[in-house]
Amino acid sequence: DDIGQIEKIERPLGCENGNFLNIIYTNNVSCQNALNRDGISFNGYMIGVVPLINK
Repeated sequence: DDIGQIEKIERPLGCENGNFLNIIYTNNVSCQNALNRDGISFNGYMIGVVPLINK
C-alpha cells in the first residue's frame, strides 16, 4: 500500500523508548492518505501516524 511521500520520521520528545513516531509528509495529500490508515508496520512494529507538518 502506498501511503504517500514521507519527508522524515522522528521519535516524539518523551517517547524515545516507545514505538510511536512522528511522520512528516511532503504534502497534504500524503498526509490525508496516511490518516485513512490505522497505522503501518515499520521494522516489525505497528506505529501511530502523527503528521506534524504539511508542506
